[in-house]
Amino acid sequence: MTLTQRLPKRTLRWPGPRSRSWFKTLTTGERVFLIGGLVPALAWLAFSQGYPLVYSLFVSFQNWSLASSDTPQGFIGLGNYFRVAADPQFQHGLLLSCFFVGGVVIELVLGFALAYCSLGERRSLQLIRTLLIIPMVIAPIAVGTLWRLLLDANSGLVNSLLSTVGLHGADWLGNQSSAIVSVIAVDVWEWIPFSMIIYTAAMSGIDPALLESARLDGASPWRIIRHLLIPMLLPATLMICVFRVIDAFLVIDVVFSMTYGGPGFSTTTATLWTYNSGLKYFNMGEASAASWLMLVLCLVIATVLLGLRSRAERTSAGN
Repeated sequence: MTLTQRLPKRTLRWPGPRSRSWFKTLTTGERVFLIGGLVPALAWLAFSQGYPLVYSLFVSFQNWSLASSDTPQGFIGLGNYFRVAADPQFQHGLLLSCFFVGGVVIELVLGFALAYCSLGERRSLQLIRTLLIIPMVIAPIAVGTLWRLLLDANSGLVNSLLSTVGLHGADWLGNQSSAIVSVIAVDVWEWIPFSMIIYTAAMSGIDPALLESARLDGASPWRIIRHLLIPMLLPATLMICVFRVIDAFLVIDVVFSMTYGGPGFSTTTATLWTYNSGLKYFNMGEASAASWLMLVLCLVIATVLLGLRSRAERTSAGN
């Protein structure tokens, strides 16, 4: 008999879909108040978000370069999409964006470890958790600027500290191979606290009696983590992935402030390529097409992850 079979049924329950009949329980005045509050907000959202989205879709089918004209120069069908998809630099940017997505795995592991080690209500643990979330609350553009100064090959603090112990510092942002690793490491450093916060909240909802029962049964900490915590925290893990995978895939601020996409194009992600194409080289048609290609990719990723999360929640609720 395995450890999980000997333990009582889990008491942790993840909330399922809310009932759709709640609106029927409202009075007429409450419904009018609710609709009156939502309509202006939805109208503004449709104007501020919907119109640019639809217009960018229109532009993606147009031959338009701001360098030669201030209006679209004619319909060219999927020409922009084909050019963008065939562009080697855009393909390289997509590959780099996938590397950033791979860094989410490190965020999950380290975020889980920090949440597990700092879980508790003691003041010291609360202070530790507060200090650990500092990287996340700093603006990403400021994080990139700060680390650009710290990793400077000539006057950066990192190389200065290495020289004091007899080590030769590298040109962290000036070398193509080390630049991408440095930028991904900074992005991971900034967002580890996000995983930690979600895992801490999820762990706090687990019945302590369940873990105590496992300890009394002779389970080691590793077996508790492997057979209890990891399966029970699967919905939380997938929720982190929903947010962080898409955010990492579309990263631009840290890259822009640290390396500006260099040296060469070694750190030019797909989002930064789109930014340069539209706002630096004024190829509005290609930039819009690239934006929609990435939007479709993000929708596919989000659909898969949300489907996995819903399945994990149903499985958890069924147990």
